[in-house]
Amino acid sequence: LLLGLLIPAELLTQAQPLGPLQVETLHRVSLALLIFYAGLKTDLRRIRGMTAAGLRLGCGGVLITMAITALALLLLAPLVPDGLPPAAHAQVLRNGSILRSMHVIQGCERLLNDRIS
Repeated sequence: LLLGLLIPAELLTQAQPLGPLQVETLHRVSLALLIFYAGLKTDLRRIRGMTAAGLRLGCGGVLITMAITALALLLLAPLVPDGLPPAAHAQVLRNGSILRSMHVIQGCERLLNDRIS
């Protein structure tokens, strides 16, 4: 409030357009402050019993997002003029990195569920 009173009115009437970089920076800082404030106001005692459900929901969301992204990549690949780069085929399809990632996520979920219960 005091800072608002200290700013001269002449500066407030001069409109200066913001560039894309300034807008992105403003959005990122605003989001960081919002998340920080939400974390400060979170009542951990009220949500303590919801840990298992929260972990399942988070892991499920990650798996669904990975599956949708992989499906979209495979469906949209023919639309790219040169197709997928060879490195993408080698990494995703031949090495089975998605399956390994899913096994790691499921292993972490099992460990967390064991420690919670």
